[in-house]
Amino acid sequence: MRILIRDCKKDYIPAKAEAIRIRHQSLYNTLAREQAAFDKLQLEDLTLFIDLPIDPIILEIEAMFRVKQNPLSQVRIRGDLEELE
Repeated sequence: MRILIRDCKKDYIPAKAEAIRIRHQSLYNTLAREQAAFDKLQLEDLTLFIDLPIDPIILEIEAMFRVKQNPLSQVRIRGDLEELE
């Protein structure tokens, strides 16, 4: 069980918390982009994050299983970068 201890001097009211978020929005956006890139990289190549050797046949089976579970994951949608942002 985790008990959160709050400092009453740092207990922000919602308006102040929103102001802080707006002031640092670029940081939040950068963090979201980096997390999405990391998640994509992790899904595409599992061997980058594992120290133990993995049989490539097992990785192929895993990839085929992912495609069977979600066939649309193999569909690539092309578009201009400006349209995506």
